[in-house]
Amino acid sequence: MDYQSESDKDMVFLECSLTEDGRDYGYNSNPTVDWLGSTVIGSSDTIQASANVFTADMVGRQIWGAYSNMQSSILSHYYGGRAEITAYTSPTEVTATLLEAFQVGASYIPGQWYLTTTRVSGLEYLIGHDVSVVTDGAIPDVVNDEIVTDGSISFPQPASVVHVGYNYTGMLETLPLEQGGVSGPAQNKPKNVAKVAIRFIDSAGCQFGTSLYNLTEIEFRRGNDITDRPVPLFTGVDSSSFEDSTEDDKVLHIVQDKPQPCTIASLDIYMSTSDE
Repeated sequence: MDYQSESDKDMVFLECSLTEDGRDYGYNSNPTVDWLGSTVIGSSDTIQASANVFTADMVGRQIWGAYSNMQSSILSHYYGGRAEITAYTSPTEVTATLLEAFQVGASYIPGQWYLTTTRVSGLEYLIGHDVSVVTDGAIPDVVNDEIVTDGSISFPQPASVVHVGYNYTGMLETLPLEQGGVSGPAQNKPKNVAKVAIRFIDSAGCQFGTSLYNLTEIEFRRGNDITDRPVPLFTGVDSSSFEDSTEDDKVLHIVQDKPQPCTIASLDIYMSTSDE
């Protein structure tokens, strides 16, 4: 789950988007970052970098370790960890409070640690426009569909990778549905859809229905999912029943109006046909 959340950060489903990536601080200066403290949550200790990367205005921001599914001796220690910077000492050293334990002796190479932010700037080209925001693969409702006024967007929770841009709606419409009746083809016979089984690949949900004005939401977040993480991407079949009207001409619509992935591999439509 944690590594899945890590990979979700790089997915972009926005137009004309700008990305704030907390890994860039490591890529630009090329430092390895080490947590020199204990694993006790709330403890305060030193974070040390192998090259100049820290500045005084980073106080209040957080350093996150990346998650990895690799089990080699080189990467086996990349299992998260978070600390909030509380004091600046030098370009290579800060004091921080531990929020989520790093592994003892953790040493994060460039690309495996993030500096978080609660503000994205450089959005002057979007001033006056409604934009959507995706933080670490999730949609923060408090800033989604916000108007850019001063070339920046702020949000309350720190994020390591942020995408800002125009949201768009992806739509799929089938050909007229056909389920033969007792007396033969049913293209012009009254039909009613009772259930739809959709096979998804790495998807975060969608809406579906036989009318764009009456869509049923499919949500893949479950009650036992880890909190503070994006919606887990789903691969498999989801079957959903819904209320449908009886009509001669029937199509199925699938709509994704959120900046999240939705890939449909197949549709299995359960419907009834009325014969004269």
